[in-house]
Amino acid sequence: MGGFHFLRPRQADNRGRDAVSVADSPEEGVVVRHPKRVLCLQFACLLSVAVGVLLIGVLLTRQPAEAQQAEADALPPRVISTVPATGATNVDPNLTEITVKFDQPMTDGGWSWMVLRACGLYPGLRGGPGPSFDETKTTCSLPVKLQAGKVYAIGINSFRHSGFRSATGKVAVNFGWAFATGDLPPEALPPRVLEVDPPNGATDVDFRLTQISVTFDRPMKNDSWSWVYQNNSGVYPGYRGSPPPKFDDQGLTCTLPVKLSPNTVYALSLNSYRHTGFKDLAGKAALPYGWTFSTKL
Repeated sequence: MGGFHFLRPRQADNRGRDAVSVADSPEEGVVVRHPKRVLCLQFACLLSVAVGVLLIGVLLTRQPAEAQQAEADALPPRVISTVPATGATNVDPNLTEITVKFDQPMTDGGWSWMVLRACGLYPGLRGGPGPSFDETKTTCSLPVKLQAGKVYAIGINSFRHSGFRSATGKVAVNFGWAFATGDLPPEALPPRVLEVDPPNGATDVDFRLTQISVTFDRPMKNDSWSWVYQNNSGVYPGYRGSPPPKFDDQGLTCTLPVKLSPNTVYALSLNSYRHTGFKDLAGKAALPYGWTFSTKL
């Protein structure tokens, strides 16, 4: 979020150094009676005004940044990256672990890695070493055993499984990702979300917004969808009695009518562990995608 400030950029003087000056000669407004002994009262006043402006500027520029951080902290955790990346092909089958990174520190020792049978094979080891977080508690690693020429898929949390939680106890929104260990065409992997509007993690959404949208990486069936509640993470933005969701003519972007309130955290999922209404034209279920944002006052 932006903010107003009254500080002007520093300008370089003719000696090549960064300098902030009120005037360079008596003609420009500074009266010097005894340059080597004392500054005139006028200059002292100007100096105190400049200091006051500096303090005001610092306060006005710090407050929006701090407010933005507070708003971001109010959102539930969400996945911001994975290794391998979702949609990756030609992943080395000798890879021994995969990782997921969250946007905030998480509770160590808590996780819910989900089997997504509709999307691919589960890569984790059964009965092997358990997952572990790094020192920052933002990245969790899962030991895996892969085979060549396979499509793998795995999920993070679900409606009933909420092991992934922030350090303050907030439940992470759902997430699923898939990758392949062979040189497979993109359509061999499940559909995935490319973009959402408002953006995932946005903290300044206008509560007067009347619709939200999601765009997939391929054409989807236009009469099937799963907009899923994330009750443990935020308020569902849709409402009963609304017009049905609608795809565009290309079948790539689906729009949901919404009713929002000011200063509210919203969360939903596109598909989930059990709900697979979003499908491509071949009937392949899309990966779950958790989505959260908040409205401004």
